[in-house]
Amino acid sequence: MRDKTKYTGRMIDYLKAVFVCGGLPHSNRYARFSDIAKTLGITVSTVSIMCRRLEGKGLLKVEDNVGVKLTERGFKLLAEHLWKAAILEVMLYKMGLRIDICKKLAGKLAENLDMESAEEIYNALGRPKVCPHNRPIIHPRDLKPERALEIALCCGISFQEAKVAGKG
Repeated sequence: MRDKTKYTGRMIDYLKAVFVCGGLPHSNRYARFSDIAKTLGITVSTVSIMCRRLEGKGLLKVEDNVGVKLTERGFKLLAEHLWKAAILEVMLYKMGLRIDICKKLAGKLAENLDMESAEEIYNALGRPKVCPHNRPIIHPRDLKPERALEIALCCGISFQEAKVAGKG
């Protein structure tokens, strides 16, 4: 049975920021609230509040006076969102949209796309191996938390992208 967690773009922004700040599952490293705040361009107190909310949803693990990291569930949600966004980017690009529009629109559309529908689109597109930015598309079932850094390969997450996403 699939996880039916409803999520928002803002939640994904936080999961991305925790990821780029080093809060990976199966790691001894935690992302610091101050680094997440800097990445998203917001206050530390706002980060603390939202991270505790996401902890309540089982997406993050918060350690007082240490930091925060993704749980396996949070990692899975992030991986699925990024995969869906990549698939939608391919579809939109094949429709003739400019590449910059594809990325922006795909991220927003991915929030409302269930995995079953994403699989249908993926198959209809011929199971693409790369997105329009020529980054590998890695299916979430093939992306294990202990190999979390592969997300950066497939979606090109960077501190700069997280900063832009946090302000959007």
